[in-house]
Amino acid sequence: MSEIVRAGSYTGKGISADYGKSSKKNTDFVRVAIKIVGGEFDGRIVNRDLYFTENTQVRTLDALRALGCTFPGNDPTDTTGFGSTEVNFTVEHEKYTTTEGEEKTVAKIGFINAAVGIKPEARMSVADKAALKQRLMGVIAAGSKPGNGAPKAGGTPPPF
Repeated sequence: MSEIVRAGSYTGKGISADYGKSSKKNTDFVRVAIKIVGGEFDGRIVNRDLYFTENTQVRTLDALRALGCTFPGNDPTDTTGFGSTEVNFTVEHEKYTTTEGEEKTVAKIGFINAAVGIKPEARMSVADKAALKQRLMGVIAAGSKPGNGAPKAGGTPPPF
């Protein structure tokens, strides 16, 4: 068996969303599966049941929206768009004991958030990129010399 996905933060895309009811309290939920994109665990899949209780339904819908759901007609069971966007998510470990008394650990999704990117209105235009390129080409060609933003020997770089 391969190594369990380490707890931490990852980038991924949703690959499935399946609706169900919990066996203990008959609570509505959606089980999402996210495939990790990049890094050591690229391609591995992690799951999580997201519940629709009064206290969790907004967060669950936010997570589904982050995963690309557009909910046509405001239908929360219509997952059109699911998996069309990358998300940032955390992986947590949960321990449990099997009916045979064996202790096991599983990796599960913690939080799901929209991948952070630049807002459309803040994106640099083609002309601005060309001007930045022109301005910084000389700095790159000059190398790291004291006085051009590089630290002096033993010094610290200027803050950003």
